[in-house]
Amino acid sequence: MEKPSTAASCPYCSSVLVDIPKRKSKCPTCSKYIYIREGKLLTAEQAGVSRAPKARLKSSVDQRQDRRAKFSKSLTQWFESRKYQMDVPTDEIDTEKDVKAIEKGLGVIEDLVGPFMPYVISGKITSQHLFDAIVPFLQLSDLFGYSIDANTNRVAIVIYADKLQASVLAQRLDQLFVLARPLTELGIRMNGQSMAAGYIHVLLVYFDASECKQAVSALLPSAAKRDAMGRTYLYTGFINVPDKSVTWSEESGGLGVIRRTMAGLLGTTKKVFRIFDEQDLRNILILSERAD
Repeated sequence: MEKPSTAASCPYCSSVLVDIPKRKSKCPTCSKYIYIREGKLLTAEQAGVSRAPKARLKSSVDQRQDRRAKFSKSLTQWFESRKYQMDVPTDEIDTEKDVKAIEKGLGVIEDLVGPFMPYVISGKITSQHLFDAIVPFLQLSDLFGYSIDANTNRVAIVIYADKLQASVLAQRLDQLFVLARPLTELGIRMNGQSMAAGYIHVLLVYFDASECKQAVSALLPSAAKRDAMGRTYLYTGFINVPDKSVTWSEESGGLGVIRRTMAGLLGTTKKVFRIFDEQDLRNILILSERAD
């Protein structure tokens, strides 16, 4: 008497299966998963196995990437409207007008109070010096812009900070602050001594409100850095996109209070300390929505 056959066929490719699978397994011929339901061999569709979760996950990732791309495009437009340069510098900067303006101002003062010690005003910024000072910022930013304006040289750094640990961001801020030093060599010189200051404005952009709040709590106390003698400064803005809020770090101590007070009186607070505020964020979100 013959034994009953133990062979079965793959529900996908119909190839013979010598051993009937007892649990979910791959067909050795077509490599598709075979599902077992009440002893029957079924395809994923027959077994009612849905691929929707993976599809939804992919859709969610695509949506985040699309939102970030639109935000970056709108933020680039904002930078350009504020006269920030977005490309790698290749041309020298003509400072002749700035030199003449300072010489004229010093001449007026001399007429009032008498002559100073002999001085020579100069200030050519070569393309090589500018390139060497700006390019190192590229590897530490997702987006950046720079403005070389007489003796106030600014670099704005954008970092999409969701999923980045506070320790990683703290290290990044330290690295950026070190890179501010070469900015002080770009500008007007008196008797060969640079008069320029270097400002770094870091925009930490968050699309997750809870992560932004955690970062503010962990990083805000140390997110403003100052070397007054070296004329270098770093300020950090925490951009909470869902809540449409912006939180800036501030210098501590008496000198910080004096500098903020003077900036307020001179109307330069946004230029020096907080280059980006809630109104700017709202405008960028409007531009992003119009891109849909």
